[in-house]
Amino acid sequence: MKSNGNGRGQEEIALERYKFISPVLTAMDEKADKSKIGLIKSEVCGQAGISRKTLDRWLSRYAEYGFDGLKYQGPVGARIVSWFTSFTGGKTGAGAAR
Repeated sequence: MKSNGNGRGQEEIALERYKFISPVLTAMDEKADKSKIGLIKSEVCGQAGISRKTLDRWLSRYAEYGFDGLKYQGPVGARIVSWFTSFTGGKTGAGAAR
């Protein structure tokens, strides 16, 4: 199991994130009005100690990828390097794009 650097596994992180977003998902499934969903989002952000942007990112990832979308993604820079090297055969630097 991969870790996020502080010993917590991806599954554990995803489960914790799911617990936070589940009240929002329930409200959305019940077709609650936008103001109620906004209130729930504010409460979740306060409980989780996260920004609204982070919560919305978790919701978006969950909608697109399901539970796996909530797993720790690593630093943005590491994801970019991984994505880039997947197209350049592992090369980085000046000759990578050739």
